[in-house]
Amino acid sequence: MPQDYLPVLLQILIAIGFAIVVLALSVIVGRSAKRNKVKDTAYECGMLPIGEGAPRFSVKFYLVAMLFVIFDIEVVFMYPWAVQFRDLLANGAEQKREIIRDYIIIHLDGISTDDIAEPALSYLMSELLIPNSIGHWSNTLGRLATERFVSEVLIPSARGASDAFLGNLRLVLTEAGRRHAKRYFLPSD
Repeated sequence: MPQDYLPVLLQILIAIGFAIVVLALSVIVGRSAKRNKVKDTAYECGMLPIGEGAPRFSVKFYLVAMLFVIFDIEVVFMYPWAVQFRDLLANGAEQKREIIRDYIIIHLDGISTDDIAEPALSYLMSELLIPNSIGHWSNTLGRLATERFVSEVLIPSARGASDAFLGNLRLVLTEAGRRHAKRYFLPSD
């Protein structure tokens, strides 16, 4: 794992080294320049430095600039995560899966089971085997299920299933039915 961070560490060391070399060169070269009173005065676009300097900027300008920098940097960090979103749900650790399932996926408008990778759907289906695992907040599969997914995957999976699976499946079908304005029945009902 530490070898994965070697390129980042190398880039940081190069950046720090470059800054040190440039500062050292400016000090060395700056000492050799001849100094006098005229060269040491402030340069104001050819005008004599008399009176006050430029007027102060409004604090609102700095506030807008800082907000832009903060959210601009945030987008840079979110982009790699967004690219790997589907794989993260399929291959991520258990806690990551639960966070993504319960708090992120259900709030994305327009996402359905057609948009989710097969390993992620298998993970959501495997939760149906755990007794009482489907509640109001964790009924993600019911919120994402399309009519085709219900008829081709969920209802056929009820054949020969355990009682825990059937109980959870009924909750999922109820939620999917609310979404599709339909009422789904299991073959055993």
